[in-house]
Amino acid sequence: MQASSSANSPYGTKTDGNSGIIALGKGWAYYMGSHLTDQRYGSLCGEVGENRSTYRNNSPLLNLSSQLNALEGFNPSLTIDPFYWIPQGLFYDLKDTRNETILTGGSVDDAVSNYSNSQMFNAFGSSITTLQGYRNNLLLLNSNNQATQINTLLSSYGY
Repeated sequence: MQASSSANSPYGTKTDGNSGIIALGKGWAYYMGSHLTDQRYGSLCGEVGENRSTYRNNSPLLNLSSQLNALEGFNPSLTIDPFYWIPQGLFYDLKDTRNETILTGGSVDDAVSNYSNSQMFNAFGSSITTLQGYRNNLLLLNSNNQATQINTLLSSYGY
């Protein structure tokens, strides 16, 4: 991996050699951390600062904790965030039933819904090192369920 500037530490940039596996691993970590925090604390979650924004319980979307609002509000087009390329909201978008493009005018077209944590986790493997490889395996393992919507979603994230 190339040396990165302090603004891009510790993950580098989207064009660095290991960025695919970093995007996958960190995207899953953001999702699971927020999911488990929401599951344990729900409306007791404190505010979250992510992607140059602050998220609170019920803001910007009602009935979501600050943790889930941060995932739902993630903007992969916000290139002033040095880690815009790490898909923080992707896995939540595969699971949830709302499309934030319609609700908030966001940049992510999320028409995918109802993938379970098990389905998403099972699509990982030692040979999966890019989001494209992950997408292909997720679709393969799930009979191409919502293939068009998943392709559109990944495109919204820049992949």
